[in-house]
Amino acid sequence: MKHCPFSIINFACDRLFEARWHLDNAKQEYHKPDGFRYSINAFIRCTKEIPGMISKEMQNKSNYQSEIKPILDELNKNPLFQILKKKRDFIVHQGKLEMQSTGRIGTTELRVDKISIPFPVHPNEPSSQAYKRFLDTCKREPVYRSLVTPDCDSLPFLERTWKIEEFEDDVFDICANSFNALAMAINQIVTLEGTLGFDLESMGLGSSNDIKRIVYDRDEFHEYMNS
Repeated sequence: MKHCPFSIINFACDRLFEARWHLDNAKQEYHKPDGFRYSINAFIRCTKEIPGMISKEMQNKSNYQSEIKPILDELNKNPLFQILKKKRDFIVHQGKLEMQSTGRIGTTELRVDKISIPFPVHPNEPSSQAYKRFLDTCKREPVYRSLVTPDCDSLPFLERTWKIEEFEDDVFDICANSFNALAMAINQIVTLEGTLGFDLESMGLGSSNDIKRIVYDRDEFHEYMNS
């Protein structure tokens, strides 16, 4: 048995890893709107191209119609890919992906939230600026501050979520799921050709729960309130 999927569908596998690179960037830029949007847009462009690249590389195989094409057809019928393909076309023709941003603010203690309330985080606003706006609100409004001030055992946090209108899930999770679906389809195809697939567990991207929250310093909160 061969040991590298690249030996079967080299260009598609290379594009898959490029898509993974863009998602890794999106994780790093999650709280910076421009960087996050640029990375997600680039990821969508990559994913749109991969099924066609697989088809082009595999179309002369004797089992293309009977075994390989059904895998690609099933992938293309996935609602996730239908939406992402539409979004990719939107990006190409109209410029950028419009995402909605929501937020929460509160205090947490040992992974248990003591209080968590909605707080607007605007789509073009870095999370750091939203937190500064939260601090200013607390300083200006004592009643509000009394609800969210961290005590000696808790820490303040800001949490944001990115959405597109067609889905309830976070944009990062939608893209991570589409990456996993692509990787699984490639694994199915290269296995048919007698090649070991990718180790999907080691390629795991995590979820938005790993990145959507920033926990801040309690002492800095109190210093700002007293300044």
